Amino acid sequence: MLPSFISASLAQRILRTGKSINFLRVCCEDRGWARAATEVATDTGATARRGGFGYGETDTLESLVDEAS
Repeated sequence: MLPSFISASLAQRILRTGKSINFLRVCCEDRGWARAATEVATDTGATARRGGFGYGETDTLESLVDEAS
């Protein structure tokens, strides 16, 4: 199931990024980078911005996916 505002290519990037993050966390037991990234995002105020985009703002979604990957 894919929302109509998410393109197939963006969905594939989201899936690949999620799989990569899961691999690093579970298989490599590497969680330090995630904590560091969360701290940096909190310090810069990026976490408040992340939850603040609305329906159909695919440019914002794409930039968040790019940042995560």
